[in-house]
Amino acid sequence: MKQRFVVLDLETTGNTPKKNDKIIQVGAVLIEDGEIVERFASFVNPQCTIPPFIEQLTNINQEMVDRAPTFAQIAPMLCEMLRGSSLVAHNVPFDLSFLQHELKASGHPTFSGNTFDTVELARILLPTQKSYKLTDLSIFYKLNHDNPHRADSDAEATAIVFLKLLEKIQKLPSITIRQLHTFLHSMKSDIHLLFQEKGVSASLSHVLYDEKLAIRKVSQQPIEEQAITKSNLLTKVKGQLNLFDKDLSALLDARQHGLLEIPPSYKLHTFGALLFALVNNKKVVISATTLETKNALEKQVSSLSNKAAFLLSEIKGKYYYLSLARFVTVLAENDDNYDAVLTKAQILVWLTETETGDMQELSLSSGGRLLWDSINCSYGVSINESEEELCFYVRAKNRVENASIVFTNHMFLAKEIWKPEAFMQIEHFLVEDASAFHQSVSRFLGKEISYLDLYFALSRLKETPVVQQAKEELDEAFRLIRSYCLLRTKTGQSRVIYRYDVLKEKSPGWYAVLEAAQRLYMKLTEVLLSMEKEAEATALKQMRDTFNALLFSDDHQSLNWFDVHIKGARNSVTIHEQPLDVSHNLAEKFYQQKSSVLFISPALSVDNNFDYMLEELGLTDFYPKTISVENAGTDYPGVFIPTDMPAITRGKNEAFNEIAAMQLLELLEDRGGRILVTFSSLEMLSSVYQAIKSLPNAFETVVVSQSSMSGGKQKILKAAANFEKAILLVTNGFLEEINLQGEKIDTLVVMRLPFKSMDEPVMAAKISTIESQGRNSFADVSLPIAVLRFKTMISQFLEAEGPKEIFIFDKRVVEKRYGNSFLAAIPNAIIKKDSFFSIINSMD
Repeated sequence: MKQRFVVLDLETTGNTPKKNDKIIQVGAVLIEDGEIVERFASFVNPQCTIPPFIEQLTNINQEMVDRAPTFAQIAPMLCEMLRGSSLVAHNVPFDLSFLQHELKASGHPTFSGNTFDTVELARILLPTQKSYKLTDLSIFYKLNHDNPHRADSDAEATAIVFLKLLEKIQKLPSITIRQLHTFLHSMKSDIHLLFQEKGVSASLSHVLYDEKLAIRKVSQQPIEEQAITKSNLLTKVKGQLNLFDKDLSALLDARQHGLLEIPPSYKLHTFGALLFALVNNKKVVISATTLETKNALEKQVSSLSNKAAFLLSEIKGKYYYLSLARFVTVLAENDDNYDAVLTKAQILVWLTETETGDMQELSLSSGGRLLWDSINCSYGVSINESEEELCFYVRAKNRVENASIVFTNHMFLAKEIWKPEAFMQIEHFLVEDASAFHQSVSRFLGKEISYLDLYFALSRLKETPVVQQAKEELDEAFRLIRSYCLLRTKTGQSRVIYRYDVLKEKSPGWYAVLEAAQRLYMKLTEVLLSMEKEAEATALKQMRDTFNALLFSDDHQSLNWFDVHIKGARNSVTIHEQPLDVSHNLAEKFYQQKSSVLFISPALSVDNNFDYMLEELGLTDFYPKTISVENAGTDYPGVFIPTDMPAITRGKNEAFNEIAAMQLLELLEDRGGRILVTFSSLEMLSSVYQAIKSLPNAFETVVVSQSSMSGGKQKILKAAANFEKAILLVTNGFLEEINLQGEKIDTLVVMRLPFKSMDEPVMAAKISTIESQGRNSFADVSLPIAVLRFKTMISQFLEAEGPKEIFIFDKRVVEKRYGNSFLAAIPNAIIKKDSFFSIINSMD
């Protein structure tokens, strides 16, 4: 294949040429034999108006294009450049659609050569990248990409990225290149043609598995060197400690349980754990919901010693680790599904690089995650002794043996508490985010099954009459469950939760549900009897038994509920069961069994009182140490509370939503930057979003709404990352769970205090239990939960970059006596209460 490529980038007035969107700038770079030899760039007169959104995104204004040539005038130069070339673009379908449309409209032949999409290519060759946007790939390759969303700059950056990716292909093992060439024919572009070179020998830095997979060799440091490294590192760690590190180490040494409330930025509390582990030759497990602490400690340890990586390890459930035996089987299956082929290609490249085999390293699509369900280590494939060193879960367990600090997630820790395997001999634990840990324990001890769980399990089987009949019974059973829930709950919500009791449901509708459930159980049993593969049968049998237990077994120590998404399909239902209380279980299985369990979170106390979390976690009888570390030395610009906002009622709140929408636009106009707005419900969020969009000047405003976007939480942040001024509408739960470190968020607006709905099953059960004891459920449950959630939200916001202004639109924070508990949760707050426009006029 001739090595001549034209890298093209177009800026346009919109997304679709068929809707009369036009090109406003062209950038092209010619590559011959691996070198850039020519560049072409020109603004293009679209002979129409540029939308404000596009002008803000590209910084291309009307004046720039009005004096520029039309596409027809520059087409001959482009055609000459494209002759005999392959076309390269970052998202080829977009640029090609505009190119073909304009070439045809100007009387030129359309492009007929090969196309190469650098997004597709990067997803395969850089499988661990978290983003494949051109700006992010430019950062990864350390390119000077100064003008993103300008065609000349984007074409140059794409060309360099493309050349870097071609270099990466040459470094792949030859066996990997051959496999990629074989099955990449179904990609959207012709990238399979790029995988024809010989590559490198797999024997240099890789080993072969089953003569089919090239896998990275893992190097191990000799035991004697490990001992020297530990000794050298201990001296250096002692010189890096702060007072809190020493206190933490002392608590572990004293075999004491505790609650330690510290700001999220205080990441090096792990140094105290590392000191204790090195001095005492012990292991400390750190359980967390994110990788922040792990990444911070890895960075710090590597700065002290480049040979100390073995002291830190990570382990999690078998689901997260790739099963090589299963992957070889799936790799051999013919598959024309785009996501499945893409995922196989990603994993082939990833295996040449990864030491962990941990799925969370990968950047998988939703379809890729479906494939992962059938190739992970929990699938039930037995491992030969000779293959143990190639089993990624076994590798993870082996790394725990040599480590001083072991990182994990809450679900794996919950599993280890009740079914110990990897942590049986470990006595010391740090647990971050106590609330998330408590929820993980509840989920582990409970049960859960959804329509989609069973549907996808059946969809992976060969389509036989009995499998088709099982799908029909599945549809009917879950459709009846959904109808039953909707008849017994109030309408007008996007999500319905119905708590049920298998002994108390007596209506004809319930008996119809049970009858359909029994038919489904019997049909699933028929499917199991017809299955040949034991691993697949084991997974489906577990789902069948879970479904049956949730509808037919009564456990008075648990609560059960149906979760229905109204906008989903007619059978979109998840069935849940959770224990009413896990505190006694934790006391018996965790705190009594281990020497020291320390909970570390930014939100553990309410008004300097730890009683609620002590009771929730079952620590009250253990007299744990409680420590609170303040956010020292930082004054924030202020907390602003508009006192002229309408009151929020249980009914309709159109007036509040409309005023809130107008004030958010006013706030953006006056303060600029990025404004993060949190809501207690998606219903209110959607109403305010619609109110904003209906305002006259809203068309010039970038508004990113959680209600109108699918995908992960980071996707919502990235959607606003390209704009200096934007409004982000999210739920309170979003802000509790997201990591804002490094994100630029200037202003936080709390639309409503984060009280949990009393209809939520776990919350309702807590309230019922407290009231049966003659206690005040608001003071003892509702308020502390809300304050702790608020405290978490504030601490997450304070981690972001920006001037840190906070607006609270919920007047209860100043009108109710309990409002002081929320305001006290904001460190060093300077509070101003006044009408909205008085506040705006008084700000700098």
